Amino acid sequence: MKKFLSLLGCCCAFAFLAAGCSDQSKDAYDAAGKDLKSAAQETGKALKEDTRKAGEELKAKTKDMGPDLSKATANTKAALDNDKMSLTITNAIGERKDFTVKDLKVDTNGTKITLHGSVSSAAQKQLAEKVAKDTCGPGCTVDDQLSTK
Repeated sequence: MKKFLSLLGCCCAFAFLAAGCSDQSKDAYDAAGKDLKSAAQETGKALKEDTRKAGEELKAKTKDMGPDLSKATANTKAALDNDKMSLTITNAIGERKDFTVKDLKVDTNGTKITLHGSVSSAAQKQLAEKVAKDTCGPGCTVDDQLSTK
């Protein structure tokens, strides 16, 4: 209760003090308020300009990244194409009834196909190479590194 009365007393004293302010004090308070409003407006303008400049810088920097992004996209597409061709060749060899898959790995790099692993005979080695060439199509080369067991 004492705290409440003390707080109430402070509020009343402030109200009397404010009511009794001279015109000069009121003018000073008004000027300070206008200065604060002006400062806030100037800060807003500065923030707007800084944001505009940052946007222009970001746009310029991302424009410079265009070739790098295009290169990354092309590399990703090439890697996916290579993986797709390797899988297609592996499936084509594995679907052959006259071929026994023991240990076969197909790597593709553009138009170069490399066969790794082991097969049961020289005939199966030749068959794997033929299926890889036929599946990849003209312009492909096959590096047959298969061994026979």
